[in-house]
Amino acid sequence: MKIRFIIILIALSIVACKKQDQWLDFKSSKSDVVPSTLEDYQAILDNNSIMNENYPAMGMVAADNYYLTPAVWKALTDIPRKNAYIWLSDINEGSVTALSPDWDNPYKMIEYANIALSGLQKMEVSSENNAVYNNIKGSSLFFRALAFYNLAQIYAPPYNANTASIDKGIIIRLTDNVGEKSVRSSIQATYNQILSDLLAAQDLLPVTPLYKTRPSKTAVAALLSKTYLLMGDYNHAKTYSDQALSQNNNLLDFNTLNTLPTYSFPTFTGNNPEIIFYAVSQSYSPVNAARLLMVPSFYNSYNVNDLRKAMFFRSNSGGFFFTGKYTGGSGFFSGLASNELYLIRSECNARLGNMTAALADLNLLLQMRWNKNVTYIPYNNSNSDLVLTKILDERRKELPFTSNTRWEDLRRLNTDPRFAITLTRSIDNVIYSLLPNDSRYTFLIPQIEILKSGIEQNIR
Repeated sequence: MKIRFIIILIALSIVACKKQDQWLDFKSSKSDVVPSTLEDYQAILDNNSIMNENYPAMGMVAADNYYLTPAVWKALTDIPRKNAYIWLSDINEGSVTALSPDWDNPYKMIEYANIALSGLQKMEVSSENNAVYNNIKGSSLFFRALAFYNLAQIYAPPYNANTASIDKGIIIRLTDNVGEKSVRSSIQATYNQILSDLLAAQDLLPVTPLYKTRPSKTAVAALLSKTYLLMGDYNHAKTYSDQALSQNNNLLDFNTLNTLPTYSFPTFTGNNPEIIFYAVSQSYSPVNAARLLMVPSFYNSYNVNDLRKAMFFRSNSGGFFFTGKYTGGSGFFSGLASNELYLIRSECNARLGNMTAALADLNLLLQMRWNKNVTYIPYNNSNSDLVLTKILDERRKELPFTSNTRWEDLRRLNTDPRFAITLTRSIDNVIYSLLPNDSRYTFLIPQIEILKSGIEQNIR
């Protein structure tokens, strides 16, 4: 079985490389190992290196929670990521050969999901295999939706209901046909597909998966909540955060954690009850722990009795760097967890005028982060704008390096004058700026894709 699985993955790597002739030759000569059983399709989805690792992280590189010293920045050899740090208009500098993992990796995930979905269509469903069949189908739809979601945060402009039908989205691939012509969808079509896949997946998946690297009903609800939040649909975002939290409302009490290890949180093999779905971001050099330093004003915004200050950061000769990763190691957590859901529900309730509920979720979370030897005084304010500002501030402090969350928030909040900000970096007295709603909040699609497919490039 192990040899069969390895050969299947070799075959899939050919598909992912889009080498159709090689794939067809491979199928004809190795027909006995082409994926064909439910076990095969589950094995495809359990390939963690594709489905759970190396998630897009360009937004993390370009966000404003950290900085690099001039010497460190100049020494970077990864040119696209070096350029992303200063928001260069074309981070690849016109190169056709520059590596673009944030584009390539999600489309590999989509390809794997589509192969599984295509294979399932050829199988007969019986009472004996129905549960397994549904789980694989639901998982494939979830992974595809998640990949579309991640691509849209890097290579498509933020969702704007007024222009979503004409704004350019991403390439939506729904089949395993590697010869299918690439066409950019609209933003509206992109988000409609994400929602459609998730809603179709929801009834097919279990509440509790066998492993946290596999999707679940709770993970679907969590991603629906995140998607609707980006769309500004706070009623639906609240509905699905309610649903997810009804299935997993666990919060870690930071008082139970040990501040002595470099990484204070349980590893993947440990038990972090907040984690709903486990994934890890691509590792990019600018956000390496040995290089990044926290922006002092951001670090100082944590109260001395806020245990996140001790759990998230470690000091070095130049300042403080981030170690508070829910992976329990050097990789950045890019999955779904209940702490974010509490903050989504709190924000939605605040925006909908439900201040009591908004404050209840916020204070519940903050109390679990507070030094138990010092009385926690619940936050309260009658000014709705100040409550919303507080929630957004705590969201930034709770999720500083969780996936591209800060980048996603900057993009969506830029449309509101209350929260729009200009980002700046300084290197050797040269000031680099990123204005609210700048087109550089959307990265250019890799040039090789433009040349190969003829799709329209993002505006500059």
